[in-house]
Amino acid sequence: MSDTSGVFLRIFRREPVTKVLGPGKRAVIWVQGCKRDCPGCIAPEGRDFSGGKLFSVNELSDWVSSISDICGLTISGGEPMEQSAELCILIDRIREIFRSQTVSHQKKQFEVTDSEPFASEDYSDENGFDFVCFTGFKYEELLASGSPSQKELLNKIDLLIDGTYIEEQHGNLLWRGSSNQRLIPLSEKFRKLVSGLTPEKDISAGLEVAIENDGKILITGVPHSTRFRENFEAGLKKHGITLQNIEEEQQ
Repeated sequence: MSDTSGVFLRIFRREPVTKVLGPGKRAVIWVQGCKRDCPGCIAPEGRDFSGGKLFSVNELSDWVSSISDICGLTISGGEPMEQSAELCILIDRIREIFRSQTVSHQKKQFEVTDSEPFASEDYSDENGFDFVCFTGFKYEELLASGSPSQKELLNKIDLLIDGTYIEEQHGNLLWRGSSNQRLIPLSEKFRKLVSGLTPEKDISAGLEVAIENDGKILITGVPHSTRFRENFEAGLKKHGITLQNIEEEQQ
């Protein structure tokens, strides 16, 4: 296995299991740093390039590979393309680890409830561990003028969710916040899923809410309505509850 001990990623959150930011059960990392200032952004804490914490690629890849019963990793932010070189190394190391493991990650089946937008066969892990990546860039922009490492990252991921968030175009959409954003399969794994997406299935996968021991509320997913963060806080205040720390993640 190649030496990646000196490679670090700056991230502001990681979750071991979610079912609302990509197909099936997935781990998620949110990278730190974004030059965009999208009105209505649900994760403004991800903008500051000096925020978050540094994690080694070795630590993150070992963490991902230690999680049971997940089929892939979703990379959000922040802007993942700002750390494309490091993400390429992370993906390569995760794949190396899985190839070296004696327990195969092939053909897993994941629990899907009737309320979810796809049948269980859509989540079968036919082609191994997969990678989903959000970006504020357009796919065509990255192909035409992206850096070598950004283009390399495109070659390593299975599903790209592209485009800036535009509040005026907010929609109740699967894994996206606004209608300009697209689901772009970059490997064969998700071509059938994307091509077969009907209006009935193209709806928000919902939100997951967790309360940590220190009282911090973590919300994962893409809300179906605009200004979710402000409305959520206002609704709780009507009942006398004031939140001091909220982290909400969405591209």
